[in-house]
Amino acid sequence: MAILLVAFGFFGYEKLTDLGKLVDLAKPDINRQLQGAKDAANQVRAQTDTLTRDVRTIRDQEASEAIKLKRENTDLEATYERLRSQAGQYATLTAKLNDLTKQTRALETTVTLLPAIELHVFDGRREPISQQVDLLVRLINGDSSQVSASIHKGPSITFAHLPFADNLRDNYSVVVSSNAYRNVGYFPVQVSKKVLSRVDLMLIRKDAKFNFHDADWDLMKRTNPRLAQILAYGASDDAARQRYETLIASKPQAAASMFNITTAMAQVYLPQATAIDYIKEFMWDDSLSNDRLFGYANKILINELQLAVTHGQFAIAQEVGAATRSFRQVQLGEANLQLSFYEADIRTISGVECVKFEADMDYHKDVAAHVLLEVQTTATGLVDPMSVYVLRWTAGRRAGTPEFNPPYSIE
Repeated sequence: MAILLVAFGFFGYEKLTDLGKLVDLAKPDINRQLQGAKDAANQVRAQTDTLTRDVRTIRDQEASEAIKLKRENTDLEATYERLRSQAGQYATLTAKLNDLTKQTRALETTVTLLPAIELHVFDGRREPISQQVDLLVRLINGDSSQVSASIHKGPSITFAHLPFADNLRDNYSVVVSSNAYRNVGYFPVQVSKKVLSRVDLMLIRKDAKFNFHDADWDLMKRTNPRLAQILAYGASDDAARQRYETLIASKPQAAASMFNITTAMAQVYLPQATAIDYIKEFMWDDSLSNDRLFGYANKILINELQLAVTHGQFAIAQEVGAATRSFRQVQLGEANLQLSFYEADIRTISGVECVKFEADMDYHKDVAAHVLLEVQTTATGLVDPMSVYVLRWTAGRRAGTPEFNPPYSIE
């Protein structure tokens, strides 16, 4: 057994020796193949590096082109915006030129009509009166001579080539009448050879009624929250609504007077605020009448009105009864606001020291310049709120102040 193992070992050793010789013989060939593979790999790597550089170059070129295109696009956009702006400016200038041309032509036409009066007639809704209404218009010059009296259709009428004397005779009265309407007019309307004289008048029917459609409580809270706040002071919303709607339904003239006064107060611009901004509450008793109302206002209002006197908006007025101070608006020819104060009656409202006030509106400031209106009084002999409405609206149009627009109309 041992002999067999030795024999096998001998012959196995010979086989291994032969295998080693075969390996040695194969090494050069394998080395050549490995070197070739290595060379091929190096060549591939070199090609890859070349391609990578080429790709980077192309990418850099594309980025550069993109930046260039973006810059060019930005320049194009800027150019476009500049051209569009210039086009807009040109259009604006063209429109202005057209307007100036129209104004020039209108002025040239107007100049050929001078001296002239341009009359515009409105109804109680503050809208141009219907063309179906026949209007008798009379023009009376300063020496009481009737220059014209004829029927016209409104709402706008131009009276051209009026007699001109360059003296007081050029102060015309313009009076408008119509069946079923209250007469209305204005004096003086001064004619000139340089400018067109314009006058706006309001005709209301003799049987006209108040329309409080725009004075709805919920609408009032949205459109005039300051007034609604004053009206609601001291009551729940339901209670405030009830007393407000009761006032309109049962005392429409007192409601109209209240709206006349509060609208006028909202248009009185004092140094710090409007007059209405100082009001805290109204007195809901019999003092709320057809021509005045009472309430409580921040005491600062007195100082503001004193400043308004120095600015020519108000004048010191004669106190009546227990009033300690009184201020009368002098901005308009008609229906100016008057505020009187009772400084012995003081109360604190929402932490603010307040004084009792009285507010009313008169008819005429003086006889030198005012609306010619069939002024009426109420059944109790008080000032008629309809007349105040017409007078205040007309005076405001004449003076160029904000339009008098209480939340009701006369129809």
